[in-house]
Amino acid sequence: MGEFHPNAKRGIFALVVIFAASPTVQAAEGISDVLRWRTVNDLTVPTTASKYSHQPEPPHWQVGLTTHFYDGKAHSENALIDAVSFESVSLDILWRPDIALAERWTYAMHVQLPYVSLEPRSSSTASGFDNTSANASGLGDMVFTPIMLAYTMDDHWQTDLQLAFYAPTGQDASTSKPSLSTEYWSIVPTAALSYHQPVTGQYASLHASVGFNTPNDKTDYDSGDIARLSATVEQRVLLLGGMVGIGLSGVGVQQLSTDSGKGVSAHSKSTTTFRTWSWGPRVSYHTAVANAVLSASLMWQNEFATQATTEGDHVTFALQVMY
Repeated sequence: MGEFHPNAKRGIFALVVIFAASPTVQAAEGISDVLRWRTVNDLTVPTTASKYSHQPEPPHWQVGLTTHFYDGKAHSENALIDAVSFESVSLDILWRPDIALAERWTYAMHVQLPYVSLEPRSSSTASGFDNTSANASGLGDMVFTPIMLAYTMDDHWQTDLQLAFYAPTGQDASTSKPSLSTEYWSIVPTAALSYHQPVTGQYASLHASVGFNTPNDKTDYDSGDIARLSATVEQRVLLLGGMVGIGLSGVGVQQLSTDSGKGVSAHSKSTTTFRTWSWGPRVSYHTAVANAVLSASLMWQNEFATQATTEGDHVTFALQVMY
């Protein structure tokens, strides 16, 4: 592997310490928060600064489909719902225009359009689904990332700075169906660090973000800000006409500030922590097709150490084409 930059090492250590030491606070509003913070697609802007890169020169597009399955049950009495299952199919479009920036800097933008199916099950009146289950399907909340900046440090290291907006475009709640939207906006800055050694095949990435939530005017409920930390490590080898990767990925989601607003009192179990950790194996495949790059990944993650939410399993499959 290449030399591990001292600044990168100190940054990773600081992120882990800050995340682990975050206080235990009040849970975020509603079951739709499960969708927003557990189905995030971690993106790294493809660059061409590395002499090992085989990505197309800008301008270019990256179009993908991501399918996400989740099934979980309440881990403790603090959860707002007894169980929940959902699946989503997201269309991801990333555009890297031919814009001249400073040396080693690149720019891109991204939009995600999800279609979601959600089925919560609860015997608690606090959740709004008393002794029954309900299901809903439709458009979920759109994610728009107008700022995606990448800086290529050398042939192996890259940093990314992103600013995303989560818009409440999903289907609203009705008297008989759950909401597919959080019904509030989130502003989510993200910092990422990635390492790639194409000669020996090592790959690693770390994403850290914080979601700053606006109040839900319909319920007079202001959900606390939420932090997310994710990491991926892979060993890649030449196989099947391309590059096959085998590794691990992990995600942690934790609320950083307490909820507020008059609507908080309507949730009798909302005075506990919203937190979840998950990890599991990951496989990927990358190959060149004509003038495009085809990438696919399959990931399974098992949740543990959850608080005030369900605990279950995630399965995510993503297919992307860059041209």
